[in-house]
Amino acid sequence: MRTDGVAVARQRSPLPTVGWLELHLGTRVEISCRAEQRNAGEAAVQDAFAEIQNIHQLMSFHLPDSDVSRLNRRAAREVVTVDPRTVKVVRAACELSRQSQGHFDCTTAAELVGDGHLPRPVSCDAPDPNASWQDIEVLSDDTVSFRRPLWLDLGGIAKGFAVDRALHRCLAGEVKACLVNAGGDCRVSDALTASVTLDVPGQRNDQAATIQLSGGSLASSCAGPGDGMRESAKAGPHYDGRRRRPLNKSIFATVLSEDCMIADALTKVVLCLGDEAAPILARWRATAFLFNADSGWKQLPAPRSAWRKAHG
Repeated sequence: MRTDGVAVARQRSPLPTVGWLELHLGTRVEISCRAEQRNAGEAAVQDAFAEIQNIHQLMSFHLPDSDVSRLNRRAAREVVTVDPRTVKVVRAACELSRQSQGHFDCTTAAELVGDGHLPRPVSCDAPDPNASWQDIEVLSDDTVSFRRPLWLDLGGIAKGFAVDRALHRCLAGEVKACLVNAGGDCRVSDALTASVTLDVPGQRNDQAATIQLSGGSLASSCAGPGDGMRESAKAGPHYDGRRRRPLNKSIFATVLSEDCMIADALTKVVLCLGDEAAPILARWRATAFLFNADSGWKQLPAPRSAWRKAHG
């Protein structure tokens, strides 16, 4: 099975396997599980997909009734009550922004709109050009406000969170093992090992690599323009939040972490900072692998046993 640049092969099991593929979060999402009874597995997968849809409806920049859209319209004027799941993601985004000194910043939506990656939001005040993640105030587990007008976009972290939530929902039933793969953001349960092949644009066959993933998460991002870009886009989809500029270098980053939400966000930190991201990775007990066509693969600190070359 190949999904958006990442190939995943799972171990065989005597337990019945249930697997569905649906479109969510702007990509293809696969959820597979093993259960003693097939109907129990099907019910668990349905619950997991329902949770992914819930996360999309809460955190979409595009949907006018999402928590993100309501925050962008109102949070600079008043305290806004949102879902606790939204608050959890906003808190994590702000913490990663703090640790990366703003290179990861969930308030670059104005630049993303200007460069054609996102549609202009309706009925929102123009963002203050000096606004940043530091203007976000998380007041409680369900309330947020902004110190000045800004456009929040959780696209760099919410997909990973949706993967985490889907796996937890699936395992809440009579499920023995589960895998969730959302366009290359992947998480597997403790009872499962997945062999993930990193299919990177521009790499030679002898540069291909695989990662053995068990009881953890993996996410990948490419700094340069990709196949999934909107036709109107002027540059790649990932931005250095501190410089407010797109990353136009052709670097591919994969991060391994316990939680997919953290892995998803850390890929952008690694793309911005390169080797300087090592202390941040260490705080989250994460591993990063960077690729460029000239020098091949580089690993930022963590056990080398987690990966091997796919060829040779």
